[in-house]
Amino acid sequence: LFTNMLNLLDLRPGRAIKGYLFFLLLIILMAVGRVNWVLITPLLGIILVYFPVDLKARAMMGDAGSNVLGLTLGYYSIIFLSLPYRIAVLIFLIAMHIYTEKFSLTWTIERVPLLRLIDHAGRSRENG
Repeated sequence: LFTNMLNLLDLRPGRAIKGYLFFLLLIILMAVGRVNWVLITPLLGIILVYFPVDLKARAMMGDAGSNVLGLTLGYYSIIFLSLPYRIAVLIFLIAMHIYTEKFSLTWTIERVPLLRLIDHAGRSRENG
């Protein structure tokens, strides 16, 4: 479900990476003391280097990139989080998928001021 969630976000430059970083931060906060930084650091480093390129729309991850990000979030959730947190994440992801079957995620982001601010941060107007 995380794989599809990141794919749903990957419609505008930088959006999937922002989503990845947000969810990664939440996982790290929920998994205090259980995080294996050796697993997280390599991909995180690559993402942070690539992020400005994606924001400026000079390159595009596409489905292959967003799928890898989603897969790793799912993996991190399984290995780092306790069962109650895993259940909460699962419920959230199912709810998001049900929501996005009925409503456009981009439409929602554009209408919620905080989400719109985060979404547009770092992007130029011509890059969406």
